Order: sequence, then C-alpha cells, then structure tokens
Amino acid sequence: GANVTAENLLNGRVAGVTVNTSGAPGSGSQIRIRGGSSLFASNDPLIVIDGLPIENNSDKNYGSTSILASLNPSTIESMTVLKDASATAIYGSRASNGVIIITTKKGGKQLSVDYNFQYGSGKIDKTVGVFDAAAFRTLIAEKRPGDVSKLGTANTDWQNAIYRKTDYVDNNISIRGNLFNTIPSRLTVGNTYQEGLRLTNTFNRNTVGLALNPSFLKDHLKIKLNANYSNENSRFAEGVEGSALRFDPTQPIYDATSIYGGFFEYYNRSNGRLTSQTPRNPVAQLMQTFDTGKNNRFFGNVEVDYKFYFFPALRTVINAGFDQADGERTKLASNNVASSGSNNDIPYGTNEFSKSMRKNKLLDAYLIYNKTFDKLVFDATAGYSYQKWDSDNYQ
Repeated sequence: GANVTAENLLNGRVAGVTVNTSGAPGSGSQIRIRGGSSLFASNDPLIVIDGLPIENNSDKNYGSTSILASLNPSTIESMTVLKDASATAIYGSRASNGVIIITTKKGGKQLSVDYNFQYGSGKIDKTVGVFDAAAFRTLIAEKRPGDVSKLGTANTDWQNAIYRKTDYVDNNISIRGNLFNTIPSRLTVGNTYQEGLRLTNTFNRNTVGLALNPSFLKDHLKIKLNANYSNENSRFAEGVEGSALRFDPTQPIYDATSIYGGFFEYYNRSNGRLTSQTPRNPVAQLMQTFDTGKNNRFFGNVEVDYKFYFFPALRTVINAGFDQADGERTKLASNNVASSGSNNDIPYGTNEFSKSMRKNKLLDAYLIYNKTFDKLVFDATAGYSYQKWDSDNYQ
C-alpha cells in the first residue's frame, strides 16, 4: 500500500489497535490501543524510537502533523505494541495508554544498494447526493417562483470542483555496508510527495537516516548510533465541504467582473459588501488561501552496551538521546478573499504566523545482571533515567 507515514504500517494489522486519520496527506493520526484510559487526559500511546521516547506532537499550528509523519517508513525494521504491566514498569505512567516501540534498520557487513520507487494515484470515489443545476432550477420554480431571477446560468458540481485527481510519489535509496571493515553502517535518503484530494493540499517530506552499530573487544563492547533528519513542507487546506454542499449549483466558479479575485461571491455590487448569511465560494477559499507549514526535525541516540570481562553476567548500558523540532506556519489571504474574515461584511484579509522550537533530552544509565543456575534464571536491573522537554512557542 501507500505507506506515507509510519502509522499506515499499523492500520488494520494489529488486533486491538485503532488508527483514525483525517485523510489529509501526511496528517497525524489518533492511535488507540485497546481503547482509552482517561476521559479528560491524553489517550495517546507513548512512542519510543530506538530507545528514545518521543513527544507525539500533532499540532499543525507549528508546521508538523506528528512525529510519525517525520519518520521514513522504509527505515523501520519492526514495530512492537505493548499495553500491560511490564510496559508501565519500564516507562512509568507515560505508558498507561500503551507503548509503540519502533526499531529502525541497522547496518550490514556486505555492501548493498537498494532503490525503491513507488507511484500511486487516487480520486474521489463517492460524493454526497445533492441537487444538480437542472433539478435545483425546477425546485425553485415550483417552491419559490419569485426567486427564479436570482439563479444563475451555470451548471456547477461544487463537490467535484473542490476535489482533484491525486498523485503520490515515493523515492528511497539505502546504502548498507561495513565502513572501514569494522563498522556496519546504513545510510538512507528518501523523498515523499503526496497530494490531497482538496485542490491545494500537499505534503512533501525529505529524510536522511544514518545508523552505525559496531562491536569491539570480541563483542563485549557494542555501540549503536542512530541519527535521523526530516524536513516537512506542507500546504494545508481547510474543510470547505460544507460550503460545497450548500452553494447554488446554478452559479459559476469564476466571475470576471467580481472584485473578489475573479471568483463568484454573493456581494452588493454598489458598495462591495458581502451578503450576510450566505456561503463563500469553496474553490476560492482553497485557491486564495496560502496556508503553509514547514518543520525541520533531528532526532537520534547513542547507546553503549558493555559486558564486563571479569564478570560476564553483568552489563552496563548507557543511552543518550536528543530530539529537536523547529517548525513554523504561515497563513496568508488578501483583503479581496471573501472567506478571510470580515468586519461589517468587508473582508480584512489574513496574516498569521506561528513558530515553535521543541527539545527533548534523554539519559539512561543502568546495570543488568543475568545469570542462569541450572533451571533457575535470575535477572536484575537497576538504573537511572533522566528526560527533559523544553519548548518555546510564538504565535
């Protein structure tokens, strides 16, 4: 399938897990593992990528839909879903809604180059049944003959007018090998472009992923390094289906004499004031509103696993992780856009800007003792974990 974001890999494949999405390209999803746990608090599961717990922020106000939208699905080796006492014991109260553990692909010892290209196309399958222009004219002539003069001469299907045929293109190239003959490595570069059904809705993601997993001292010392960078660029499209369902099908999309950017709108020709309590042209709302967002995110971690020579049943593990997302969103519409907001039915335009910087730092250090005595297995873990989130928002 067209697995644009990581949650697409879960949808319909794991018992007890529901994934609900708006359908917009690259949009974040509502993930529930065996239902919710709280009426008022968040019910989102904790997401852990290669040992790094990640904040699952899906606030489009800062240009990003979710952490799963910034992760390239082709780099994922496995996804494990947990919701039990063991998950809570490891991650504390953050795991009360469940945990999704994502493990990315590692380096290999043999040189290999993989290139994957995928193309997809989509279109609207079914729309809401409404009166077409001919049926609407007949209805008005029968029920309100005095208003026939207010009808236009066009035949517009407003639902088809706000939608389009969509394209989806995904390119990924992955290079795996043994760097310096000692360091298994993997480098993955990808680009994903997806169009939404609404005319102006697009999602474009560029990703770079690096993984190094060498081992030294006869496998007593193992190091894992994961670094991921993603750049998301989106153009959002607000829901205009309500206007498309209500708009008069006898009116045209475009009007060369209109003062509202050449789009048909209901307004007083003498003073330019919009007609109150009438829908706005849904095609104009999409085409004339430039709602864009971009987000740059870097996340990764370094894990050192050392097994003591003099006491091989004892291991020490240190894991340091970092995650930073810088996003911004801009929404622009001139004062000749009828849907941009108005004062006394006179549009005043839109100029909105928001920006965010979010940081996440992690340090785990623990000792693991594992020893087998005949049929008795003794396993003990003791450690310390520190994680801090910082955010700076401007709106």
